[in-house]
Amino acid sequence: MTAIELKQIRKRLGLSQQAFAQLFGYRGGLSVSCWERGQKIPDRVEVSILHYLDSIKNREMKEGKI
Repeated sequence: MTAIELKQIRKRLGLSQQAFAQLFGYRGGLSVSCWERGQKIPDRVEVSILHYLDSIKNREMKEGKI
């Protein structure tokens, strides 16, 4: 998963960096900011969660729930 993809998922979910970070148990948005700039890489579990959240959002959009 690229830094651009991470940012796109966060934006599709309509979350700030801080709110997005809290989903993963981080206190602030610094970790997410580093992910989005490519300075750090989320671990496998975090990437799996990101893919899952994105798939739910995509499904809801296709079904017209959003």
